[in-house]
Amino acid sequence: MKNWCRIDIPGWQEHQAQLQQCVLAKVRNSKQVYNYISLEDFRSECSALAHLLETQLGELERLVIFKMDHESMQKLKDRAIHVDSGPKPARLNWPVLNPASVITRTFEVTSQDYQPTRHLINPPYKDYIDIYDPAHCKQVDLVCFDQPTVFNIFKPHGMFVNGDVWPRVMASFNFQDPAVLVKYLEE
Repeated sequence: MKNWCRIDIPGWQEHQAQLQQCVLAKVRNSKQVYNYISLEDFRSECSALAHLLETQLGELERLVIFKMDHESMQKLKDRAIHVDSGPKPARLNWPVLNPASVITRTFEVTSQDYQPTRHLINPPYKDYIDIYDPAHCKQVDLVCFDQPTVFNIFKPHGMFVNGDVWPRVMASFNFQDPAVLVKYLEE
């Protein structure tokens, strides 16, 4: 299975201004890295994009907005390589603002018996990440989410500073049927 795959969403750039307006209004004052937007708000404020996504990829399940600034990237260093929680192996990542400030690298574990440590990241939602020690990992791939991209969250990966324009904001969409996004990652 691939680590990531650009996805063809017709006219995705045409939806950018509306998505930016919706997302940035909701996370502008947030100091959190993980921000949840209700699907009702998203469907109401970005109805054309919501319709396009649900027509092409199926029913939305959750929308998470990742808001990274230079300070949050510095705090992340000791937990950079991780695997996300959740039962679904893939998400659609969509750039909102300054995507080139962060590069996402994918790793493979080099030690047969190595076990990551678990870290709670969002107590209200019971999300967690499994953190990997870089001494037990080797980089195998990298991507900048500068256009809609399906991403395999079950492979160890990490976000690393790549630029100096902040904040970097990305929308991450989960869908009800995991098979829809997985098909883009199949080799």
